[in-house]
Amino acid sequence: MTPQKVLTVVLIDEDDDDVFLMKRALARLDSTAQVTIEVVSIHSGLSALSDLKTLLARGIRPYCVCVDTDVEAADSINLLSAIKCQGETRDLPLVVLTSGQEREHQVARALGADHVFTKPAGVRELEKLFQTILAGGTKLGT
Repeated sequence: MTPQKVLTVVLIDEDDDDVFLMKRALARLDSTAQVTIEVVSIHSGLSALSDLKTLLARGIRPYCVCVDTDVEAADSINLLSAIKCQGETRDLPLVVLTSGQEREHQVARALGADHVFTKPAGVRELEKLFQTILAGGTKLGT
């Protein structure tokens, strides 16, 4: 039996309900995909960069980093910029989930997001989002 590939998905979100929904969507995919998905949650945007660096130092390279954020808030802009500017985290695929519209999508892309999605309302929408990500969007997949 061939061992399944393990993909680590990092979720950066301070809202426990949103994290629960994302984990649930990923768990549903984990049971149907040809991969094992490990989820690492980071609940504080303030510690996100150092937490990402710690994962990398331990040899864990995320398949993608999903940041649920308001891309026009100063803290969010600083976090996205820091992830894409730091040597250790610069090349990590970055997915931004936002409740904003096209202007916020443009800001997120300008800050280095590989994919930007309008925040879905429920588990099924999240499941579709993660199916798209696992299908290997333009820059995802290592």
